[in-house]
Amino acid sequence: MSNVKKLKPHDRQTIVQNLMTALKKRYKSAVPKYSYTLLESLMYAAILEDASETEAKEAYDRLLKAFYDLNEIRVSSITEIEEALNPLPNPGWPALRIREILQHTFEKYYRFDLDELKRKPVEQVEKQISKFKHITPFMKLFLIQNCLGAHAVPIDDKSRDLLAFLGVIEPQASIDDAAEDLKHIVRKADTSQFCHLVRGLACDPKFKGKLRLTPNQALGEGPDATTVLQRLNDILSGNMPKTPPGPSAKAKAESEKEAAAKSAAKKGAAAPTKVAKPAAPATKTTSAKTVVATVKKPEEKKSATVRTGATKPNEVVTKKVSKPQPPANKSSARKK
Repeated sequence: MSNVKKLKPHDRQTIVQNLMTALKKRYKSAVPKYSYTLLESLMYAAILEDASETEAKEAYDRLLKAFYDLNEIRVSSITEIEEALNPLPNPGWPALRIREILQHTFEKYYRFDLDELKRKPVEQVEKQISKFKHITPFMKLFLIQNCLGAHAVPIDDKSRDLLAFLGVIEPQASIDDAAEDLKHIVRKADTSQFCHLVRGLACDPKFKGKLRLTPNQALGEGPDATTVLQRLNDILSGNMPKTPPGPSAKAKAESEKEAAAKSAAKKGAAAPTKVAKPAAPATKTTSAKTVVATVKKPEEKKSATVRTGATKPNEVVTKKVSKPQPPANKSSARKK
């Protein structure tokens, strides 16, 4: 059981509020307000994923200036779109996703407009958006929060890694599971600010590549959730906190004992089956042999009867006796 699950929801809500208060002192920029259409929101979300707000906004403006309209972006190559997005970090995936979004929208609606989806339920919109190629959980969550007004916590890989490093979410949680878990501890009114502050720290170049657990650490229980503020203060002060260890020796010993017990149970369960298996075929083979022996004899008789054109032995006898009768009659007639 992870350390996160050991806390009550109310305690986790308090931790989140304290975390936001501490992050506000460092990242004082205002929460961005988006006025994009539904299609534009998907395009912007593809650029914003794993990037800062400043990087995404500048890259999106460069993209619109580099091409005449959305249709020109649709028919352009991935390389051309990448050049427009540079110097965005890893522009290849955003370029591919943007072109696939435009291509799917044009083929389905014959225009670049998805606003009619706003009149549909959130679950139905989510199903429609999932049909887009290369769509990501973050893009769907971003759309649900900013265009549909529903309660969603859009986090990407960098934000998820940071929250796991601090101990706010489980270390092995996927983006979908982490977003669903955060809905219960982050109020809907605080969602935009929470995501903005977490993104600010996760994309801070000063801490690039440092705010994540190693694969071995992610297998453990994760950091102590009650030390979130202490770990955050260590990060902001330049003293990186000690990374939580992986599974302890005691936990490893217990897991090894459980594995040994399971393997022993499997061997014990498999032993009688191995002894019973040879016995079963032996009876089957002997019975099969006896059946074959009994079947072979009538088959020989049947082959003899088939030659004479009869199905029963008695019929063969009657036909053999009846054949010589006509010559007997002819001889009697000659004598007369």
